[in-house]
Amino acid sequence: MKKKIKIGTIIECRMGSTRLPGKVMLPIMGKPALLKLVERVKRIKPKTEIILATTHNKKDNEIVRLAKKENIKYFRGSEKNVFKRVIEASKKYNIDVINTVCGDCILLDPIIISEALKKYFALNKEKVVDILCYDKLPHGFDCTIVNAKKLINSYKYAKSSYDKDNPTFAMRKKPREFKKFSLIAKREIQNHGTSFALDYWEDYALIKIIFHRLEKNKPKFGIKDVLNLIKHNSKLGEINKNLKKNFYPEITWWK
Repeated sequence: MKKKIKIGTIIECRMGSTRLPGKVMLPIMGKPALLKLVERVKRIKPKTEIILATTHNKKDNEIVRLAKKENIKYFRGSEKNVFKRVIEASKKYNIDVINTVCGDCILLDPIIISEALKKYFALNKEKVVDILCYDKLPHGFDCTIVNAKKLINSYKYAKSSYDKDNPTFAMRKKPREFKKFSLIAKREIQNHGTSFALDYWEDYALIKIIFHRLEKNKPKFGIKDVLNLIKHNSKLGEINKNLKKNFYPEITWWK
């Protein structure tokens, strides 16, 4: 009997952010931001295991308490080496395919992730795909699907701080060894002027406004709704416009 593939959404999260300490526990619509993210992950199809990959730092006891209260799986690992933390979490829960999610991506769109997973499995019926990247999405809606065993194998190539802070960088730099497929976002959901990741207080202000404007009338709002809101309310895009973001423009292979 063929083994059922186990999909896991591994959320990298911690309290010790230097730019916005404790950001994943900031309240949005009466709940911690991290829990709002988990609610959105639960709508991904096919259903995935949800794992909070946090650290051994005492500050992250708060994340563990939330995980226990909400019956969410969690793993505690290295604070400095995110890559190692993610692959160790995947090993603990026997994950075969990983949907990697940064705790910054509070507005994650389940439909985008579901599309990516569908494409990943469809491609693997025809040829081997180790990593699928959904490119040209707005920052904060990031989506990467990766074969867990291949991700673990790529760890030997993680030499720089960039590699250890970003779990799939090592794979992306070795295209001859790891087969990559890029799913390109349609023009209607591309946006280069606004970041939707939770990095600064200004981002928090913007994300809170988005939830308050959209969730009441459309609890399952997605990326199109968010971009439409920004399009028709240009001042919202100004809230976090001039902040320095981790786009890694100096890394040429990223694009």
